[in-house]
Amino acid sequence: MSIGSISGLQVLNLFNNSLAGGIPSSMGKLKNLQKLDLRINKLNSTIPPELGLCTDLIYLALAVNSLSGELPSTLSNLKSMAELGLSDNKLSGELSSISSPTGPGWSHCNFKTNRFCGVIPQEIRHMTKLQLPFLYGNGFNGSIPLEIGNLIGPNQL
Repeated sequence: MSIGSISGLQVLNLFNNSLAGGIPSSMGKLKNLQKLDLRINKLNSTIPPELGLCTDLIYLALAVNSLSGELPSTLSNLKSMAELGLSDNKLSGELSSISSPTGPGWSHCNFKTNRFCGVIPQEIRHMTKLQLPFLYGNGFNGSIPLEIGNLIGPNQL
């Protein structure tokens, strides 16, 4: 039995264990999943693009693991998402991969202490609910987008 076959699952809290390996791509089948908390484990793969199929997700916590690679662009499909925690991993690439013209509805996103690079995307202006964008401890360059001043409560850059 794979985790993706638990069709009615809404909340999965597996934080602070010793889970290792990858996040199963079959989690993309969990259409009712609203909260996924895998913080503080030993996960050491990439974030599967199939997570972007869990369109009811409002909370996704993957912080304090050893996740690597770029963010899948499918994360921009998570329009119901309020909180996204990816801090303290080895994630890389540019944040533009998750930017979309309509913008996710995230109110909190924590990207700190990873290996993100490039510029902070100007598309952040579309994230009108964003209050806490934690972006420090990465390799961003360029200037801070003026659009950050239009966010509800920007701090902790």
